[in-house]
Amino acid sequence: MREFQFTGCRRSGNHAVIEWTLNHFALGSLENDVPKNWDGVSRKSQNLLFTNSDREGRASAISREDQEVTTEDEIIILRSAYNVAASRLSSPENYRNSRRMDRFLHIWPNHARSIDLGHRHYVLYDEWLTTGGILDGPKLALPLPYLPLPEWQPKRGKQSTFTERSNSDRLSRFKIIDLPKELLEDDEIRELNHSLFGWTLTRSNEYLS
Repeated sequence: MREFQFTGCRRSGNHAVIEWTLNHFALGSLENDVPKNWDGVSRKSQNLLFTNSDREGRASAISREDQEVTTEDEIIILRSAYNVAASRLSSPENYRNSRRMDRFLHIWPNHARSIDLGHRHYVLYDEWLTTGGILDGPKLALPLPYLPLPEWQPKRGKQSTFTERSNSDRLSRFKIIDLPKELLEDDEIRELNHSLFGWTLTRSNEYLS
């Protein structure tokens, strides 16, 4: 049985990537939103199952959100810092409070820095989404055959805050909203976003490639 460990900031497309991964197999299970000191005992309310009669094999996955990278075996799901922040701030959940913003400003650089320094397993969500699920070359974090991105809503995880259309059309309709000053003034995030995604935002919220 294949086993996967995922980590990512909330609102990074974690559930879309994880469920896409598990749908490569006949049977897949996900232990969702695992706490930092999880004891390994499955929690029924957070366990999801996936079945595909036309595929083979079994896989299991655990998902950690808004936590630091802990091992080299984890698959980091990383979305552009500014896209994540805009999604979090547009969400009906209360991501605007200072504690949650401070957490994001700590966790996103931890994940991005790990990839920039050579962490082996990762998915750049923006790229994964725009290429329709094709991951080739050095960015291939998951040694899986190609499956096209489905036009479904993940079992767990909320609909995109930007549009109710399908996954393939969300990025093109994305609009930058007013982002927090502390994010726009963070030089490390600016540099890491440019290094990994090929673009960033200036302190005045202007696009820079």
